[in-house]
Amino acid sequence: MNATSSALALLFLLPLGALAQDPAPPEPGMPLSLEDVVGLALDNNIGLRIDANAEEVQYYTHLGSWGSFDPLVSITGSYTDSQQPATTSLAGASVVKSDTLGINAQLQVPFQSGGRFDMGYDHSNTATNSTFSIDDTITNSSISMSYTQPLLRGAWSGYNTVEQQKAELRWRQAQARHRELRINLIRDVSQSYWDLVAAREALAVQAETVALGEKQLAQNQRRLEVGVGTEVEVLQAETNVATQMEVLLRSQTTVRAADDALKALIFARLEGDDWQAWFDWWDEPILPTTPLPEADPEALAMLDWASSLGTALSKRPELEQRRLDIEIGELDLLKADSEEGPGLDATIGLSSTGADGQASEAVQTAAGFDFPTASASLTYSAPLWNRAAENALAAARLGLRSSRLVYEQSETGILTEVRAAVRDSLYQAEAVKAAGTSYDLAQRQLDAEEARFEQGLSTNFQVLEYQQQLSQAKANLVAARVAYAKARTALARAEGRLEDTL
Repeated sequence: MNATSSALALLFLLPLGALAQDPAPPEPGMPLSLEDVVGLALDNNIGLRIDANAEEVQYYTHLGSWGSFDPLVSITGSYTDSQQPATTSLAGASVVKSDTLGINAQLQVPFQSGGRFDMGYDHSNTATNSTFSIDDTITNSSISMSYTQPLLRGAWSGYNTVEQQKAELRWRQAQARHRELRINLIRDVSQSYWDLVAAREALAVQAETVALGEKQLAQNQRRLEVGVGTEVEVLQAETNVATQMEVLLRSQTTVRAADDALKALIFARLEGDDWQAWFDWWDEPILPTTPLPEADPEALAMLDWASSLGTALSKRPELEQRRLDIEIGELDLLKADSEEGPGLDATIGLSSTGADGQASEAVQTAAGFDFPTASASLTYSAPLWNRAAENALAAARLGLRSSRLVYEQSETGILTEVRAAVRDSLYQAEAVKAAGTSYDLAQRQLDAEEARFEQGLSTNFQVLEYQQQLSQAKANLVAARVAYAKARTALARAEGRLEDTL
């Protein structure tokens, strides 16, 4: 192995290689902490943006649903030109002609109780050729008011605001779903970040393994030159270095793949962004700066799945969505129960009319209620079979029951997830300790075997074997520490507090 190959191997000794003995030169790239990449993902992730728009749609849908209680004003203007043949001597003319100019105004005010207030004003001005008309032009004005209130079916605010309450619950569901997506994105970004750390650490370990192999190769060549070594030992060392270089190349590819996977989560090209800058950004490597977490014995000793479950039941957005499903089901049941019963509507009304040759007099008479008319009525209605409402009520009951069963199923799923996360956190912490012990022992074994080899008490094959064992022990330690970091993330996700950990 020549000096150029050696330099190539050392180029990949990264700053995050905590196990490397010699620090590597700074590498160009983007130094980013775990908090940095999570922030970038929350700002730029396209899927999260799409869901934010969906949440906003539900918000405006919720606000707009109350528009069903907005007052309605309608105004109608009309003109009628009429000619009617006389059918009696009292018609006043052989052909009765009339021209009517009218205006009608209506105000409807719905109430959350289900009642409705109606107010109307009719004004017409009629010119006629009938000799029996008290004036050539007659003005008719009338004012009417009425209030109708359901007393049974469709009565009161509980029924009449069902759709508004459901719209608000769906908006809250959209908020909980958006929070769930945020948490899942944080989890995915965190796991991808640790995957990149693992890939770079593995690359550093492999570069160190290549350096150890080259050191052994150089020693074997010197032994051959002074006549105490054999050509077979040199060939064995060269074969080992070539094999480890092949693994190093694969490790480089793994790092690039992990880098791309993380970038896909934390950045998105917007319309109008420069393509060249976009390409350059993808070619610039991410340099993780957050170190792998150390196991905290005190925190691990306090881990209790029942306590973690209590946290999860109060914080998990999935459960909040299922609870809102139950509330929506209860509203559907309330509505269906009301519609299944008979209807009884009470109406009270008051009206006044005025007619005069002078428009102002007619309006004044009507507005003054000089000739009032009052009325009151009760209307009872009930379908003879009512199959639609009866079956809708049965469907609403089943829907509510299903929502409650889904909630219980979600609780059970979260329970198993929490137990698994707690169990895995404890296991991975112990695995880190075991891997650390194995690494220390492998290092001591290699040091002892190299000393024996220098004294001629060991063989080249045994030294290479211990080098492989040390390399594998280092890789196992890195993998265990990364698995522990991921287990901590999974536990925070299971408890619903992942947003609070950053």
